Amino acid sequence: MELLTQERKAIADLCIAMVVSLLFAALNVALTFNEAIYHFFADRLTATLSSLIVNVLFFWLAFMLWVAFFRWRKESHNRQELENVLSSISPDALIVINPNRQIEICNESVTRIFGYRKSEVLHKQTDLLYFDRRVDKTRKGEIRDALERNGFHIGTAKGRRKDGTTFPLEIITGHLSGRAGAVLLLRDISYRVKAEEERLELERRVQQRERLESLGALAGGIAHDVNNLLMGIMGNSELVLTELEDDNSQVERHTRGIKSAADRAADLYKHLLWYSGRCGFVKQAVDISRIINDAQDRLKQEGGGSLNLELRLASGLPAVELDPDQFSHVLTNLVKNASDACDGDTNHVVISTGLREFDKEELQMCHLAENAIPGDYVFVEVADDGKGMDRGNISRIFDPFYSTKVTGRGLGLADVFGILKGHGGFVKVESEMGKGSTFTLLFPGSSEPIMSSEEICETRDTVFSGIALLVDDEEVVRSVCGDMLALLGFDVLTAESGDEAIAIFEDKKDEISVVLLDMTMPGMSGEETLRHMQAMHEDVVIVFSSGYNKDAAVFRDAEQGPSGFIQKPYELDVLRQRMSDVLSPRRSTDSGVQR
Repeated sequence: MELLTQERKAIADLCIAMVVSLLFAALNVALTFNEAIYHFFADRLTATLSSLIVNVLFFWLAFMLWVAFFRWRKESHNRQELENVLSSISPDALIVINPNRQIEICNESVTRIFGYRKSEVLHKQTDLLYFDRRVDKTRKGEIRDALERNGFHIGTAKGRRKDGTTFPLEIITGHLSGRAGAVLLLRDISYRVKAEEERLELERRVQQRERLESLGALAGGIAHDVNNLLMGIMGNSELVLTELEDDNSQVERHTRGIKSAADRAADLYKHLLWYSGRCGFVKQAVDISRIINDAQDRLKQEGGGSLNLELRLASGLPAVELDPDQFSHVLTNLVKNASDACDGDTNHVVISTGLREFDKEELQMCHLAENAIPGDYVFVEVADDGKGMDRGNISRIFDPFYSTKVTGRGLGLADVFGILKGHGGFVKVESEMGKGSTFTLLFPGSSEPIMSSEEICETRDTVFSGIALLVDDEEVVRSVCGDMLALLGFDVLTAESGDEAIAIFEDKKDEISVVLLDMTMPGMSGEETLRHMQAMHEDVVIVFSSGYNKDAAVFRDAEQGPSGFIQKPYELDVLRQRMSDVLSPRRSTDSGVQR
């Protein structure tokens, strides 16, 4: 600002000196060559004195002209240096303004940030570049006080480009010492604002995940405590039904009611385990498009008679390792949720599959993807044209018992969250009020060969013989499971601890056909008991029993693992099938545990 004023003053002095010099030069010429003018001055001054005065004035003005030119050249050089300094300040825009907020100087970054040429900005109001809030009295005082106290002020405003778009702008204002006006540094902080928004969104997702995990731990604890009670209710009810001959008796009807209620409770228990993430999965390398195509009739039935289900399934996708049954549950839940969200006679839901690359920015918008690596993922997309959800509903959609319709009934999409977490998958939720919702599930691909439908659905024959050793620390479980094993034809021995089981096994290891062993017991655990029994009899057939299917995954790849696994609570038919699996000459792996 000061350099600009000095340059203008130098130019003015130079112009004045040049004008006066020209006037005196013209007078000197006139005195020399024009007799009338010469005689006019000669009548009043002596010729010698007149000539002397004119020449002195002429040379004095010539000297002043040289001084003014030198000053102008110096100030012009200083201005050029200032402009070079301003131009070197990048990527921020720097402007110098006068007290009327007119732009006197600017650098080249103004063009890059705002889209204006320098000539379009100079001598214009700062309102051209940003919405100036300093017209507010409070804002004026704030900036003035900061300049007087610190010599600078940092604030924000809304920048305005030449094309009319706006963006967040940081303004650093500095005071020009001894001069009116200010120097402003204008910085585009769009990237900073976006990064802060992403950080807050990530923080919100982490907090939501921690909340869901804490609720999951609570749900898993409750499920574990209820498990043995359900085992007793379901098992005893089924045993009573096998002894009843009169299908029309009141006892038979009431017993079936008890079993039905217990079955529903067991189903809720299973969902609680899914949500808590404490349930393991019988994963298989499958073609996800084929599974969806095979399930379309059931999905239409679950979605209601008005559901218009459209499949857009890609072929040739990489295998995905997942539990087909639990993935079907996820798909059914999402389709029902999409169908319920639609209004009208026809509910249009589209299920799409494919393979594409997801970058870091896209993965950051997914739940459960905090540590995800950018790359190719197999995706399943469930989209509807329903009423959509607002941001508040989206943030709570995976909370247990949360619903936009009737609250407090069912786990909603909470168990979907748990199942995806167990599979190492991610979910992205996109929704807008009045424009529907889209759920995108992402799964990492697998190099394993895809299993055929026959391998997935293969059944086994039932073969039983010998003694069954039942090991469980809960008396109610020993009672009911012992009766169920006896009903299947086994001679049953029971033990309430690992130490007692080892003592019985050591005595009768050659007679025992199968051991049904609880995984979690006080004292010696199921794993330790298994190792001791295997040391005594290498070919012993042991089936692990636990309320947590996840326990089976511990020994999935172990060479000396159990022969099979059964999850509590289980029915008589399930126990029969599992015994058939482990005692049949064709050992299966459908339990999720390989021997």
